[in-house]
Amino acid sequence: RLPSPAAGGVGAGLCVRRRSKRVAGAREPDRGRRVAGGQLQQAACFDQLNLEELLRLFGELYETDADPAALLELVGLAQRGRSLAKTLSGGQRQRFSIATALVNDPSVVFLDEPTSGLDPQARRRLWDLVTSPREKGRTVVLTTHYIAEAEILCDRVGILDEGRLIALDSPRSLVRELLGRGFKSEVEVVPVMLEDVYLDLTGRTIREEEE
Repeated sequence: RLPSPAAGGVGAGLCVRRRSKRVAGAREPDRGRRVAGGQLQQAACFDQLNLEELLRLFGELYETDADPAALLELVGLAQRGRSLAKTLSGGQRQRFSIATALVNDPSVVFLDEPTSGLDPQARRRLWDLVTSPREKGRTVVLTTHYIAEAEILCDRVGILDEGRLIALDSPRSLVRELLGRGFKSEVEVVPVMLEDVYLDLTGRTIREEEE
């Protein structure tokens, strides 16, 4: 069973509550469709529909009244509602895919590598979008190959190796356990990453071509 919406949370790869093996909606597909939303790493849309029309279509598939304007505002695409999906840049497509995942106002949101292939500005923008559902009491389950990203975004992290779950805990607990076994880093740990330097020099706003 996943954490209740009141708790909220972000987890990388896997997010579960202990003492239970049931997933909400697993035996009730219709209920699962209502409580869960998902974003795929790569998704195809009808190229001849604009973003507002696509969100209304997703709303009909979920049997819910979608508010395209509010969803596009949430993901920073308020000015692109009449744009065709095929005209979006890579970063815009990722943001729009998150909007489609929120159409049915889900309690649980699944995100598959939402920041893959994005530049630093677009990735930081996506980080804000990932944490936004949690602040509204939703549970977010995401997969990522960026370890630093999982450490920053996630309350609990599941580490998979060749399809096998080898660790599941909070980032801080996993680090503490490693240090407890006498681990010493071979590189100097600094509070600022090179990416922070890049963003400081170039600005945090998404570039014009991304808009």
